[in-house]
Amino acid sequence: MSTKYTMELNHIANSDIGGGYWANTIDNEPIIESGKTLKEMQDKYFDWRNRNELGSGNVPSIYVYKNKEIIVGWFSYNGRLWEGCQWNSNTKEIIINK
Repeated sequence: MSTKYTMELNHIANSDIGGGYWANTIDNEPIIESGKTLKEMQDKYFDWRNRNELGSGNVPSIYVYKNKEIIVGWFSYNGRLWEGCQWNSNTKEIIINK
């Protein structure tokens, strides 16, 4: 089975923190991750977020693409996957099976 999903992991400085970060980050360039399932993508997101000791102000919306072109949704800081590409009153969570 080929790769189905991709995402770009990229953090930003938080203007509310002196220096922009709570700790030194490990991954200082954007990373493209791929996987076969949404659970695999979620696990990679958590690993990246935790490895870099990022806070919510450091993590923009992380978009997940299907077949590198169709937006499936986006991860919020807490690792929940939301449909579409931005929050509105009709946005629904995409439940990821463990």
